Amino acid sequence: MKIKRFTRASLLALAAFAAVGVTSQAAPRLASFSVARAKLAEGEVTLLGLEPIDDVSVPVLAHASDLVKYLPTTVKGHFSDRTTKDFKIVWDAATDEQVSKPGTFALAGTATADALSEKVTVAVSVVGVQTVVSPSLRVNIAKPTEYELPKQALVVKTDGSAEFEDIDWTGVTKPAVDKLGEQSVVGKLATGESVTCRLIGVGAEATQGVNVALGTTGTIDYTNSWDSFSTAVNGKTDEKGISNWQCRDDAQVGGDGHYHLTDTLAKKQTISYAKVYWWTGETNCELPTHSVIEVQNGSGDFEQVKRTITKGETVNSVTPFTYTFDAPVEATAVKLGWNMTQGDTDGPQNGKWCNVSELELYEVSGEIAKGTEAVATAIKVDGKAIANFDGYQGQYTVQVPYGTDLSKVNIDVTASDEHATTYVMPGQVDGEAYRVFVVSEDLQSFRTYSIFVQAAPAPLQTLTIALADPDAKILPGTSAAVQVSGTDESGKTLTKADMDVEYIVNSLSGEAEFRGSSIYALSAGYVSVTARATYGGKTVTSNSLLIKIEKDDAVLDAVSVADSNITIRSGESYTLPDTVNVTYSSGIVREESVAWKAIPADRLQTAGQFTVQGYVNNTTLLANLNITVITTEEFSSSSVIYTGVKGVVPTLPSAIPFYASSDGAVVNKKVSSWDSTRFSKEYLEGDVGSEIDAWCTLEGESGWFTVTYKIVEGSDSEDYADRQNGYMIPASFTSTGSEEMMSFTDAKSTVWSPDAADATPYFGFVFGNAGNIQTKTFSSLGIHFSTADGKALPTGLEVQYFKGSLKTSDLDTSKLFSTSTWTDSALTNDANWTTIDIDNISISESTKLSFDSVETQAFRVKVTGTNFGVDDVTATSKVNVVSASVPTLSKLEVSYDGAADPVNILEDGQKEYTLEVKDASTFSVSPVLADGQSGSVGVVADRDSGIYRIYLTSEDGQSTDMITIRVTDGMSAYKTRVDHVEAIEDISVDSATDASGLNLPSAVGVEFSDGTTGQVAVNWDTSAFYGKAGTYVFNGTLDLP
Repeated sequence: MKIKRFTRASLLALAAFAAVGVTSQAAPRLASFSVARAKLAEGEVTLLGLEPIDDVSVPVLAHASDLVKYLPTTVKGHFSDRTTKDFKIVWDAATDEQVSKPGTFALAGTATADALSEKVTVAVSVVGVQTVVSPSLRVNIAKPTEYELPKQALVVKTDGSAEFEDIDWTGVTKPAVDKLGEQSVVGKLATGESVTCRLIGVGAEATQGVNVALGTTGTIDYTNSWDSFSTAVNGKTDEKGISNWQCRDDAQVGGDGHYHLTDTLAKKQTISYAKVYWWTGETNCELPTHSVIEVQNGSGDFEQVKRTITKGETVNSVTPFTYTFDAPVEATAVKLGWNMTQGDTDGPQNGKWCNVSELELYEVSGEIAKGTEAVATAIKVDGKAIANFDGYQGQYTVQVPYGTDLSKVNIDVTASDEHATTYVMPGQVDGEAYRVFVVSEDLQSFRTYSIFVQAAPAPLQTLTIALADPDAKILPGTSAAVQVSGTDESGKTLTKADMDVEYIVNSLSGEAEFRGSSIYALSAGYVSVTARATYGGKTVTSNSLLIKIEKDDAVLDAVSVADSNITIRSGESYTLPDTVNVTYSSGIVREESVAWKAIPADRLQTAGQFTVQGYVNNTTLLANLNITVITTEEFSSSSVIYTGVKGVVPTLPSAIPFYASSDGAVVNKKVSSWDSTRFSKEYLEGDVGSEIDAWCTLEGESGWFTVTYKIVEGSDSEDYADRQNGYMIPASFTSTGSEEMMSFTDAKSTVWSPDAADATPYFGFVFGNAGNIQTKTFSSLGIHFSTADGKALPTGLEVQYFKGSLKTSDLDTSKLFSTSTWTDSALTNDANWTTIDIDNISISESTKLSFDSVETQAFRVKVTGTNFGVDDVTATSKVNVVSASVPTLSKLEVSYDGAADPVNILEDGQKEYTLEVKDASTFSVSPVLADGQSGSVGVVADRDSGIYRIYLTSEDGQSTDMITIRVTDGMSAYKTRVDHVEAIEDISVDSATDASGLNLPSAVGVEFSDGTTGQVAVNWDTSAFYGKAGTYVFNGTLDLP
């Protein structure tokens, strides 16, 4: 929970700028600029400073004179009267040596405007080629010359940028890659740098093959007459295929002892492996005990192929065998042979058989599919993986042990594609990131990761504890500040704020305890105090500090007891204070325990004030407790925003949500009546996003309650024009049989065509059916015209809707599709139809018509043309989707005495606020729903306790969220505004200083409008400080009490 304090808007002033200059021995990475600071005389205008000049990156240049076109010519100056002016820059001359090689140098110049002249510098980075990332190419050794050398390579520049550049292979002979392993070939970039391409020979098993057996012809011996060879090459591996119907007597291993399935290929193919799916879904149908693959190249004999068989997992009675050839073979036909012997001597297995579900033969493809991903899955820094690494996040900061040489950190990269190329650009000594590049195998994309490596803090070495005031006299009931300081192994001085510190008190003859950073004395005597602190991963115990708590006899003479005050809410539990502050004759103020007299129960039932007394320990004095009793004063206000679709009369709610009490309970108050004139169709035809106010009366309430309706576009409804929702209106279509009750669907499987005799046919829908005629509101019609079989698009369309109400007799199904006899239906009377006004009708194969919402029980479409077909119709409307999300606020404005204008205190994600204002009785709050939000917002205010609760409820009424504001009186002493903040001197620090070492002033001098002055604490925003050389300007906010 954040606490803000308010007086009036003018007090939220920014403290004066603090300019910090950071110096470094290395060339500056940021341009420096001067800042003028002075206490201004009345009406005097002074230059405050020049804006920083961005670093400049240039390629390697032949001549320094070419640098001018890359340098800025002006810089903007800011003046004390809040005006700006462009200063013209004249740069000093650079040297040829500076621009001829990669590196960074500072270039000085002079910026002038009128009579003003300021020195400026800019950091110039000369960017050359850091490296060319060698591309790699996998080549199938079965096709050693069927590859293309890569056209581009990734070039990484010295500034960490990268881009693909073309490779020139002119004069380079492409080598044959005919063996496993790696070789290389060298080309050149246009800039002359060499590019080495790694050629990696891979085996046939790494290639993507094509099943060349699919759909071929063949034979099988000893099979059932009803089996067909085609079932074994139809691409279906999960069905029963073809079986050998019995076992042959000679079907034994060796010789010709195999059943044969011979596949004749359409042409000679190069094949590297085969897959056979064996089906065993019936009794006595088993896997073969031995199988072979033979190939025929041309018209010669079949030769057996050396192969390795891998048996796969059986799924749904199908077991795949993969036959991997020792080497690719060429074949015009392939023979699969198998037998069923138990062994070499046991003979055949009568009554057993095998079934081939599918045969697949795969040819060797010379082209290898290249990987397209350029994503890292893990990055290790000195062997340790980056935690929570996300390959789509580009920047990480990693901490390594203290003392690590940050310029020699080892970075390991793992890419999601094992064939992607990775490159790590070394980090620079000045703290630049290591850059990791991942390049896709197809050389179409790359991704860069920046890894910032930081050394862990140096471990804590020494720790010292001491009294802030060594001469302090400590008496019982008093406290004394304690200071803790330390040094790390690098010699850096540490304060308590830098370390995780705990205190240990050892009672010797006295007693004491720590309260914050101070030791609080409880009784006279001696105590020893030590501190234990952790920093840089190391814990150190301090020296032992001996503290004497002196006895003061005068401390026992109690003089007075401070009154205590408490507010109790009627009906709620409460806790009384258990101590009071007692002042003694020595001037010491000490807490003492107190026992309060009983409080009459009836005094807590009504609002008011009364006092009870209590007995103070170790004194003869009585303490006073002033009790204020308040009752819960609650009142609610509610702002409600609902949504409604343009042109559609919404279903008005029967109740409105209200918030009855501080527990946030939602009470739905019933609506007595709505002002229905606000919801006519015409009234709702406003633009999408516009709002209308609707009024209703609530039961038990007087007057009108206002509800805001926001007009929205809405979402498409279900399709009303389908077989489930309606019958076809009789039309002059040619149709027969069941197609007369046809459904239009996305499948577009059936086409309706008109009778040639009718020049203006029509078709349509009735919503519902004879037993349940429905009324629908629709605003969109889709018609898909078929252009198959020589059909053409119509030349005109007219959409009409039915006026009035249909009767069951109007939908007599016995006459529904007989236009010649169906004359007694209201559907056939043209007077019952009204044409829908549709602008700019455009007819295409997929025609989409949109119009103002129409409420009807039927529609029809009149078509101009005869040679057309309709195969799909959709009718939809725009419907409102009631939000289930709790709405959000755009503003949470508060008003109170002393604030000239309402103050917006809303902060993202914050649910509780505490405010101190001059007078809480004048406080009010106004929540504002953000644009596009719907639902209700209510404010429940309890002025007695100063608690304001804002309740947000979703439009569907199912979800509620709460924001709490606690308001207290205060600021009565601060009735003046801040007129002036004293100027602050600039600060210079060494580079690499972190923000905690800037030593910014903790307070600044201010002058109030009543002429008084004082020191006010300031909170500095140092988020933009990175410790590099340059000049920074920090803003601070005055911490007014």
